[in-house]
Amino acid sequence: MNDHHSERLEHILRIVFVLILGGILMIVQRWLLFEKFFIPGSNEAENPQVFFNYVYNPSSLIVWLFSALAIILWYLTTLRIRDKFRPKDTRPTTLLWFSYAILPIMSIVISCILFINNSGDLLPALSSFLVFDGILIFWIGTAVSTPGIMANVVPLSNIWRFLLRIKG
Repeated sequence: MNDHHSERLEHILRIVFVLILGGILMIVQRWLLFEKFFIPGSNEAENPQVFFNYVYNPSSLIVWLFSALAIILWYLTTLRIRDKFRPKDTRPTTLLWFSYAILPIMSIVISCILFINNSGDLLPALSSFLVFDGILIFWIGTAVSTPGIMANVVPLSNIWRFLLRIKG
């Protein structure tokens, strides 16, 4: 019983770690890419704070929240099905994983629709980074928090688990 509790704690800490890193990534993107690269070459450069306060920050927050929700829902699902999981269940469970991946993707679409009028010529850059952030946060978050017996369900999770030296 104690092993399950320590394993769950480890998974939860991994989720928290990925979500914190995802938030930091979004802040660094704002500073490094938008403030230093995209804004200076944009027609929207007259008032960059308007873009940040009314487009980038809320869009990033929406994508981050939806990604976090998807990771948590996926993790709760894995806890429910892991005891009954068999290797032959990998394909249908991977399809289930992809259904959870729809949440971050939907958040990107919602953000782009909500903020299309205020983003101007920065919309392609904004949407590209939101796609990158949403997918990366969800993918890494689920890859490192999926219980070992189900680890192969998340596509290419073996890469992240190897890089982060996660066993089982």
